[in-house]
Amino acid sequence: TRAQVDPISCDVVAGDWVSPYDGARFSDPSDIDIDHVVALKEAWDSGAWAWSSATRKAYANDTSDRRTLAAVTDRVNQQKSDKDPSNWLPPLKSYICTYIGDWVAVKARWKLSMDQSEYGRVKKLVDSCGGSSVATSLPSTVPSVATTAPSGIKYVSPGAYCTPIGAQGIAESKVSYLCATTSATGEPYANGRARWRKG
Repeated sequence: TRAQVDPISCDVVAGDWVSPYDGARFSDPSDIDIDHVVALKEAWDSGAWAWSSATRKAYANDTSDRRTLAAVTDRVNQQKSDKDPSNWLPPLKSYICTYIGDWVAVKARWKLSMDQSEYGRVKKLVDSCGGSSVATSLPSTVPSVATTAPSGIKYVSPGAYCTPIGAQGIAESKVSYLCATTSATGEPYANGRARWRKG
């Protein structure tokens, strides 16, 4: 049945949902979470850090594309947390190809980057899914997957995680970047992880 909404508070009070991640069925809205397929933290790490607050708000509340948000089992969503496909996939194996297709579509639509481990896993999954329900233009539509420039300098996504520390890269803007654990002003990045910053 369609979701029932309290006309005063606008809260969803009842309905029928099937979680695509595990196939579980629910009628109590407290048993489900609305998941960002590409989590907010993952989006931030992949380029949203450079967005305006209006763009971040638009991403967080994007209901214009069914692939961006999913109603899923709350505990499964908690297991997923902010992990990318190199660290988490839906437990319902028959949904994995759809999930990867949605992941690629969201990243491409919002021009978000992928790190090397994420890209490698996604590429293997795209190939194993036959590319039919998955974006087959993965290498060209997802920006800033590191490639090597003729000079030996990598093309990079500013602000994305990187290795090794001290490596040099160049952005599409032709500005030089450095792989470092601190910002240009010396402020340490969260968790001590290195990011591409202006060199």
